[in-house]
Amino acid sequence: MSNPDTIAAQVSITGVTQATGMHYDGYVSANSFDMRNGTARVEVVKAATGGADTIFAIGSDGDNFYRFLVHSAGTATSLAPRAKGRDGIERPLDTSVAQLIFQVNVNGQLTSLSINYDPVQHRFMRFRHVPPTNSIVFETSPNDIDYTIQHTVTLQKSDSALTAELSAGTSNPTNPGTAVFDNFTLVTSTFQFSAANYSVGEADGSIIVTVTRSGSLANAATVDFATADGTARQKTKYTSAAGTLTFAAGVASRTFRVLLVDNVVAEGEQTLNVLLSNPSGGGLNSPGRAVVTITDNDSSIATTNPLDDARYFVTQHYYDFLSRLPDQSGLDFWVGQITQCGTDVTCLRTQRIPVSNAFFYEQEYQQTGSYVVRLYRAAYGNNQPISNNDANPQFPNENKKLVNYSAFSPDRARVRGGPSLAQTQLELANAFVQRSQFLARYPAS
Repeated sequence: MSNPDTIAAQVSITGVTQATGMHYDGYVSANSFDMRNGTARVEVVKAATGGADTIFAIGSDGDNFYRFLVHSAGTATSLAPRAKGRDGIERPLDTSVAQLIFQVNVNGQLTSLSINYDPVQHRFMRFRHVPPTNSIVFETSPNDIDYTIQHTVTLQKSDSALTAELSAGTSNPTNPGTAVFDNFTLVTSTFQFSAANYSVGEADGSIIVTVTRSGSLANAATVDFATADGTARQKTKYTSAAGTLTFAAGVASRTFRVLLVDNVVAEGEQTLNVLLSNPSGGGLNSPGRAVVTITDNDSSIATTNPLDDARYFVTQHYYDFLSRLPDQSGLDFWVGQITQCGTDVTCLRTQRIPVSNAFFYEQEYQQTGSYVVRLYRAAYGNNQPISNNDANPQFPNENKKLVNYSAFSPDRARVRGGPSLAQTQLELANAFVQRSQFLARYPAS
């Protein structure tokens, strides 16, 4: 659905009599939305009369919902036979005057809080999600500007795939008056890729993927991204990309780059996946997964090793050690260190060693890839929980000193040189100490 989603015209609902259940007679105003960092509100122009219920609710099913319920004076309602007052004491619902009831139902356990209903002060009703505390706030307003918090509840279930519903009715054999709603508005902040499918040529060397944020941009928000194998494999076709995209207030899009390996192997079209996860300050929308199709530029069987080409060899070092595209001056310099040998095969092979050595000792690598290795070594020493699987019986347990590439690679992708270095180092460290392996080694207690 689009954001915000607004019903422009008023909605009038005349409830059925002797109804039971969550729905009464109503109008489902929005289906399957994600409430994270969002709001849902409506104007109650007129509440149903005659002991009837006027309802504004969000929820996933009849056993899990949050509900504003206006019960007009008259007979009791089966939806809230009892309710707590502001004093915290539960008692039979006061039916002598209209009541505004805030209801929370989690796994079939219903709680109700009631106050006297004021049709002026409570004309606008709003649910608001608060990300830092992961809570839903019930708010009311006389003018849709000045809101008063009436009730707050911490979420115990997912706030995605919710439905918003406007309804009215009565569980008694009376003739309920008509409820009138206006200005229903759903505002959510969601992350999604700019497209479900991307296409790129192998020779392009990389592709820039755009992540957009829709809905409310009033607050800062973050979302994690990562690559995953499709028919294309990370070890031969692309370099892992992973990290956290930070959206400042007002920012609607961010990008990340995926490096592609231009080999000489005729493989045909191949695909890799890009994924979004762990949103903060927003929710995930479709598409939260996208497919990148890599168009092959080779049509014949290779007869040479691409690593014998100096430019390919150096480019792979930029990819593998520094996880970025080569800068032209640096690429030319290191290629020249090899090609200065001309056709001298021994010299060509010898020169590759100091070139590789230089990338290993390069400060940029020491602050990124080597930082990740040192993080694992500092935490786990000679007994890595996800260790190198290349065990050698002549050197028992030596493999346990090194982290496995499958764990190293995505973490390496998260740490990037340049202006974001310190921030990406910190983000990885914060995520690292929250993982199950770390907590098992260093319990909080």
